[in-house]
Amino acid sequence: MKSVSLVEYTRGENGMPDSLNEVARHFRVSWATAVANVAEDTFLESDAEGNLIVLHRNVNGVTSEDKRKLEVVSEMRLGEMVNRIRRINVPLTPGAAVIPRAFLATVSYLTSPETTR
Repeated sequence: MKSVSLVEYTRGENGMPDSLNEVARHFRVSWATAVANVAEDTFLESDAEGNLIVLHRNVNGVTSEDKRKLEVVSEMRLGEMVNRIRRINVPLTPGAAVIPRAFLATVSYLTSPETTR
């Protein structure tokens, strides 16, 4: 399974059909479960292995190949599969060490004590 592809919608003109054109892609193999745009040209992707990946589109790349790549900025091991990512906007607090950008909904496969007997 391929990872995230960024497509651009183009409205058809003069009777031509509308189209979706791929403008960028994360070329590494990943079973993506959710993705969200969390900042300009920055995306948060989760995979089925419980990892979070921050991807950035380099629109100012030197070559067209550079502009087509979604580059990995950060990788984190969450340990749970994320099935929803929603961008949030939180007012900035002066001196805040972390600025929240997204809300994650996870699926937990923990078993209850009754099922482990």
